Amino acid sequence: MASHIVMNKRMANILDEVYETRNNADKDRKEMHAAALIIQSCWRGAMARKKVQFVNYNATMIAKLWRGHSSRRAFKEILKMNVLRMKKAFYDRTATKIQKTWRGFYSRKYVFDYYKRKDYLLDVERKNSIVRQELLSIQQKQLQEREKEENEKYMQKLQYLARKYHFLVSTEAIPGIFNAPFKPYPDHFEMLLRNSKPLEHPKPEGPRTSTVVPLPPLGPKIQGPFRSAEDVLKQRYRPFNPSLRVQTSYFALEEAREMMKAEEWVGRVNDDVFIPVSKPAQPYDPLMHTQTPYPPNGALPYGTKYFRVEEPAKHVTPQRFRTLVPPVPQFDKLNQTYSQGEV
Repeated sequence: MASHIVMNKRMANILDEVYETRNNADKDRKEMHAAALIIQSCWRGAMARKKVQFVNYNATMIAKLWRGHSSRRAFKEILKMNVLRMKKAFYDRTATKIQKTWRGFYSRKYVFDYYKRKDYLLDVERKNSIVRQELLSIQQKQLQEREKEENEKYMQKLQYLARKYHFLVSTEAIPGIFNAPFKPYPDHFEMLLRNSKPLEHPKPEGPRTSTVVPLPPLGPKIQGPFRSAEDVLKQRYRPFNPSLRVQTSYFALEEAREMMKAEEWVGRVNDDVFIPVSKPAQPYDPLMHTQTPYPPNGALPYGTKYFRVEEPAKHVTPQRFRTLVPPVPQFDKLNQTYSQGEV
């Protein structure tokens, strides 16, 4: 019974408490919503930063491993090239020593043999004398043939001139210009005129028709002081008409080049120099002749100033060989029928 009485007393104020609780909840809802948003943003930012940090750490590790691998591989390639270069230098030095030894032995045994060299020079001298005689005979024959051809051409020209000027031949009544009366005998051209026939000119077939068109008559042209004053002033003050050479500028070539450069610069798409990537640049590999420290190739700039070792002191004659006559078939026998200085 007592509880029922207490309950009845509280029933009067329960509605007021409900309304007051609801109003307080509405007042605190916005602040709680803002606080919840701040907590969520802080948590999400922390998670995102942690994820980015993890990704950056992984990327750094991958880059570090790849760079280390590529650097080790490049170092191996460089080491391999250096080892090959050292081996090549060693082989070059060894080959140079072998070549030096062999060339010295060969030159001492075969090249600088005095008696063989003397016999060879005697044979060459004997053969040169024979070839010189044959060349002289061939030259004389060619000169005779050339003189004969010139005489034939001269005689043909004289025959043509005699036929062309046949009208200058002498007659019984009037002597010609080549048959002067004060000379004891006529000129040789006079005899040639008498023995030759005149030239025959082809005659046109059919009646001759004139194709010449007469010119129109010229109008009267006043000369000297009788000309009108207008013509005189017009002639005196006529405009200057220079030639093409005078009109052209002295620096026309340079101006044209500058204009071409300007047009090329305006129409250029890219100012950078074109560098192909299909064929990378390779280091220059020098020759063994230029790298050897031994003469004659090592002591001189072989390949930059000259391309052949010459020793003028060992030449037979200081003069150079010159061809004075056209080639003849006798040179085909050279070094083919040679046997102890005989041809």
